[in-house]
Amino acid sequence: MNIAIIGAGNVGQALASGWAARGHTVSFGVRNPDSPKASGVDRAKFKLLTNAQAAAAADAVVLATPWPATRDAIEACGSLKDKIVGGLKSK
Repeated sequence: MNIAIIGAGNVGQALASGWAARGHTVSFGVRNPDSPKASGVDRAKFKLLTNAQAAAAADAVVLATPWPATRDAIEACGSLKDKIVGGLKSK
């Protein structure tokens, strides 16, 4: 399954490692893939894309964003029609 994790923080990276170890293809969606905030993502293992790019290529989209950023993150994903969508509360 292709999984997009929106947010590249500690929670998202832990989920990505677990799902990748089980054979899933995981990408991260972030506001700006070139931002230093996303520098912790292992780009050899995971694609780092915009939210819209990651969501468009995924079967499932997981929101792993701080609550104040969640609305903007969802809007930046574009259409989530026919996607499995889940979320995690992150501090």
